[in-house]
This record gives sequence, structure tokens and C-alpha cells, in this order.
Amino acid sequence: MYGVESTAIHRWSIKYDYGGLEALQEIKIKTLYSSHILINSVEDYLTGKFSMLQIVKKYNLSGDSLLRKWLKWYNTPKWNVKIGEFMAREKISKDDKIKMVLQNTTGNKSVKKIATENNVSEGQLRDWIRKYKLSGEGVLGDNRGIKKDESQLSNEEILKKRNKELEDKNRRLEAELLLLKKLKLLEGGVI
Repeated sequence: MYGVESTAIHRWSIKYDYGGLEALQEIKIKTLYSSHILINSVEDYLTGKFSMLQIVKKYNLSGDSLLRKWLKWYNTPKWNVKIGEFMAREKISKDDKIKMVLQNTTGNKSVKKIATENNVSEGQLRDWIRKYKLSGEGVLGDNRGIKKDESQLSNEEILKKRNKELEDKNRRLEAELLLLKKLKLLEGGVI
């Protein structure tokens, strides 16, 4: 009657059941999914026990086209890249990082086994182990966005910070001077 595929109507009804009218509105921002959802949804589909639409509903995916894309990645080099990318996005607490590091250093568990059990990349885990051995557990915290106090900076860090500030100021002044020259030129004056 409306020239729409029946599968589209089925997808819309799943979205409506899950989130009401709001779920049917056009998505304007990209939805980010955890590595667990990515892996589990692909593995569920590969078991043959679930249809695509059942998996879309089960994991509240944006649509079956997303699952199709993930299935295309499966068994390709892109799959491991994507899994690593998804794992990197997930925030892991300092305590969890320490547990994983200690499993390797004191428990003599392999990096590969620990990484697989905890859904982290081997490279990331090796980096945490290296940092832990060099500087202790304090470096395993997430300090993104937290500025160090001047008293916590080394002389080299202070000099780098001052140098960057001066370079930024110089760049701004050069841009301002260039703008003033162009303005003077446009007004017909002599520079």
C-alpha cells in the first residue's frame, strides 16, 4: 500500500516496541556500541539460533544493516582492528588494570590469556605491565583532562609549557599583524 518492504515495517515495529515514537525518529548522532555487543551479536548470528532482526532487538542495534557490516568484517583483518578499536573505547578502571597486571606478573598467566578473558588488546595490556614495572600502580589511573599543578611539573615540562605558550602567542600576534596589513591595504593606505 505504501511501497515499503515488509522487513522495514518489521524493523520499525521492533524499534517502536523498544523505544516508542522517539526510537522512530531519524538518528542524527552516531551510536557507539561496546565490544561485548559487537562480538556477542556476531557470535549469536553465527550460531544460527537467531535471525538478524532478533539480534537487532536483543542488542538494541540501530538496524540490521549494522549487523550486516559487522558480519562482513568477520574473518577479515578489519575484524581484529575493529575489535581493538572498540576495546580501546571502553573505560577500564585502575583497579581492573592492576588486577590484570598482577595476574601476569605474580600469577604467571600469559598476556594473551588475560587479554582474551578481559576483552582488552594484548598491546594495551603489555603497555600497562611495562608502565607498572617502571613506575608502579599510580601510572595506571586515567588522568585524561586533569592538568598537573605547577609544583608537580619537572623543569623540562615547565620549559616546554612556557615555550608552547610563547609559540601560541607569537602565532596569534603574527596573524593579527597580517590582518592589520591586509586591512590597511584594502583601505588604500600605505603599509
